[in-house]
Amino acid sequence: MAASAPGTGGVVDMPGSYRRKAGPVADGRKSGDAPHMDHVEPTECLICGGRDLRPHLKILLRCADCGFVTARLDAPLDARSLYEGDYFTGQEYLDYAADEAFFKKNFRHRLREMVARKPAGRLLELGAAYGFFLDLAKEHYDVIGFEVNATAAAYARTHFGVDVRTDDFLAATFDKPFDVIAMWDVIEHLDRPDRFIAKISEVAAPGAHLYITTGDIGSLVARLRGRRWRMIHPPSHLHYFDRR
Repeated sequence: MAASAPGTGGVVDMPGSYRRKAGPVADGRKSGDAPHMDHVEPTECLICGGRDLRPHLKILLRCADCGFVTARLDAPLDARSLYEGDYFTGQEYLDYAADEAFFKKNFRHRLREMVARKPAGRLLELGAAYGFFLDLAKEHYDVIGFEVNATAAAYARTHFGVDVRTDDFLAATFDKPFDVIAMWDVIEHLDRPDRFIAKISEVAAPGAHLYITTGDIGSLVARLRGRRWRMIHPPSHLHYFDRR
């Protein structure tokens, strides 16, 4: 299974001009997390297993051994509370559905690269939101998506006729493997991204392509802005990757 980020071959910091709700940097006191998981402050590094996790930018932890950065939280988090309800309509985004044109413009660029590498087959998207990407991808692939927010999943099914499920992906079973898997700005939200990657490897066909985008905490912008970097807002963003 090949892994890449469109146009880069690695982790990227995706710019955006959609209408995301502005707010102060989170301090870890609010609740919210990835589906069906409770996040607590880690005692060892998710990447290397090191136990020397040191405070970083006050609200994060950095592994002294490998440099991986993760959220520093005060209390366990409820699994679904952050992403249900008005997450897409005022809590995190002002009006996600109203920005369909913007999201689809970006998705078309990514889809072109996908199709050039794998022109047909079965496609899985984790974090499908309102189904904008799947609506484009269904012209080339048989598509299935997973989304925590029930309202967004229902919108995708009703407006675009795509199969978007609110089930627990880690417990899901499929009749056939997938040729293409997409996680657009999702991996940073997952309490245990390693478990999701392991599950993806189980349901991926031989030679499948995995596409991941996320912020690059090692980028120049992130280093210059420090704690004010727009991607640093636990508890919705739990892990912070770089190109290494």
